[in-house]
Amino acid sequence: MPYIGNDLQVAFPTYKIIDDISSGFNGSTTSFALQVGGAAPSPLPINSQQCLISVNGTVQEPDDTGSAGFKLSAGNIVFSSAPTNGHAFFGVILAGADYVTAGSSHPDGSVSAPSITFEDDKNTGFFRSSSGTTQYASDGTSTLTLAAGATFNSDVTLTGAANNVVWDKSDNALEFADSAKATFGAGADLQIYHDGSNSYIDDAGTGSLIIGGTGEVLAKFTDDGSAELYHNNVKTFETSATGCAVTGDIAVSGAASCAFASISYAATVTLNLDNNNNFTIGNLTGAITMANPSAMTPGAGGVIKFVQDGTGSRAASWGSYWHFPGGDSTGGVLSTAANSVDILAYTVLSASSIACVIHKAIAD
Repeated sequence: MPYIGNDLQVAFPTYKIIDDISSGFNGSTTSFALQVGGAAPSPLPINSQQCLISVNGTVQEPDDTGSAGFKLSAGNIVFSSAPTNGHAFFGVILAGADYVTAGSSHPDGSVSAPSITFEDDKNTGFFRSSSGTTQYASDGTSTLTLAAGATFNSDVTLTGAANNVVWDKSDNALEFADSAKATFGAGADLQIYHDGSNSYIDDAGTGSLIIGGTGEVLAKFTDDGSAELYHNNVKTFETSATGCAVTGDIAVSGAASCAFASISYAATVTLNLDNNNNFTIGNLTGAITMANPSAMTPGAGGVIKFVQDGTGSRAASWGSYWHFPGGDSTGGVLSTAANSVDILAYTVLSASSIACVIHKAIAD
């Protein structure tokens, strides 16, 4: 009857005539090697029903129990009764004697002779290596193991539309080609890749990028926000739109410096102490009023350099936050000589108080 579905792969697409074994008939020998063309066929038939055997013109009953006719065992034809000397023999392996048939037992095969194989590639195919385990052999080498999970025993290439990922067995490494990404999260929220020039860890989704240790946070990065560093799960460093905040001491082994921010002369100047610590104001082309600064942080300090123009005698007045030894009228007076340079050193005492002293006529 016709077969409905995919065609089954057969072991032998045509009949195979079994080599004549009658020369070994002697009335006592029952087991004879099954060969075709002087060699064992590959694959061997797995049960007696796949062969037609005739002795002295009588078709023998296929019986895998061995109690009647003949059976197949370990590549041999085994008769239940020894054939008589002089009896003729004829045998064929039936065409379509397939190994993928419902209701029949199936040979284990081996890595060099798989049980499910191909006409022109007999050492490539599937075989059973142990209970519950099937392996795939390629040219006699196991490359895939299927058990509770799958084990690949050789290199594995995952082919992308443009970029591939390879498990390289010899390197013990999962290797991503340039621009092939390792992505995590339902929306590819985290992406790790190298584009051929640079390496990237992209937090492309919701939330922050957090680097953790054993039960603690080491670093935290927020898109369009702060970068935070932690010590022993306590935040000690955080960036902001205007700079950074450090909790605790800062130890500097080399020289530490803060550049001077240049401020153009204006009749009234309001410094933002979040922007810098050191400032240069000049040339003074007229009197100047130093208004109360903004963003005052207690403990912050720095210097302000005042430079007279070629005329000199440009006076300064001060907002209520600036405090000098002897008062503004004494301690807050600038040098009057043309092109002279004065240095004001300051320390922020509180949100409304700055202690200052002016060092006059400093050689620039």
